[in-house]
Formats: sequence, structure tokens, C-alpha cells
Amino acid sequence: MWAIYNSVKGWTLYKLSLREVQLIVSTLTLNEVKLTRITALNSNQWENLSRDTHPDFFSEVGKESTGFPEYKIAESTLEADTDFFVIKPQKKYLARLHDRIDANVKVVIEGQNKSFESITIDLSEGGLYFKDTIPEWVSGYFIVRVFDAKTFYQVICSLVEDQKVKQRVQIVSEENDIHYLKYKEWLKSL
Repeated sequence: MWAIYNSVKGWTLYKLSLREVQLIVSTLTLNEVKLTRITALNSNQWENLSRDTHPDFFSEVGKESTGFPEYKIAESTLEADTDFFVIKPQKKYLARLHDRIDANVKVVIEGQNKSFESITIDLSEGGLYFKDTIPEWVSGYFIVRVFDAKTFYQVICSLVEDQKVKQRVQIVSEENDIHYLKYKEWLKSL
């Protein structure tokens, strides 16, 4: 029996079988896997989840389609699939939640086999504005490392929606995330 904790989405599941863990892991993004912890029943500590430490959890469970018809979205015939409409709400401009700090600081986004490095134009407790355009391979939730002269701080981010040029990310780290708390303390010193 296993327990798994997803810090990106803030949930924990207990008493899972190997197959259940495999199914959950198969739905996680690369960055979610990096931030997921796992423990066995009656163990006294949580461990990082990775292919190296837990190869049995990384399988193709649920992805094998042999014997099933191919699903084609365009061929959907259910009346419920087309029985909806979209309402576009008026845009509302809300006051900023966090003060921006103008600072040129090195930032790095690490992908599976790629990395993107830039400098900030400004930053706050709620987000970062990069000088350079963020590459197309960056999506979903990802970790941004923010460097100062002595160390770096890492925060979990996602792209800000509706950008003409992708240069802004919003911080989605939880308030109790130790890395985010260190980042906020560092911001106060700027």
C-alpha cells in the first residue's frame, strides 16, 4: 500500500495499490512528478518520486489502446457534445494584489531536456516579467529558479493567460511552501 502527495495541486491519497499509483503517475506532468512525494505503508518518511528511485510506478498503464476503437474528436455524435454555448464576459481590471519591484535578476526555467534563461524586468510575490519571450515548450506548471548573488530561490509558476507575447508568469506556489517563503523574504530585502 502506498500514499502519494502532489504539492502542485495540494492533494494526498492513501492506501493505494501499485496499479493505482501507476495510473495517477501517468497523468502527472514532468514538473508535477518532480514535486510529488511518495511513501509506503508503515514507512517513517516521504521520498521524492522519480524514475530512478521508483521505476515500477512509471508504466504505460492505461495508455495501451489494443482492442479499442480510435477516438476521433470530429466524429463525436453525442447531442450533449454540441449542446453548449460560450459566453465571453466583459473584461474587468482588478487592482494588483502585489507591488512590482523593478529588478534585473537572472531566472532559469528547466525542462526535461531543455532550459531557458532570461533576466527579469520586474517581479513580485505574485509573478515575474521576463525580458525575453518564453519558448513554446514551456507550458503547464513549471519551476522557475530566481538567482541573486549568493543563492537561488525556486517557485512554481504557470504562464499568464491572454498574452500577445509570452513574457509573464504567475507564481502558483502554496503559501506554506518553504521555497516560496524564502523567495518572499528575499523580495523584502530588495
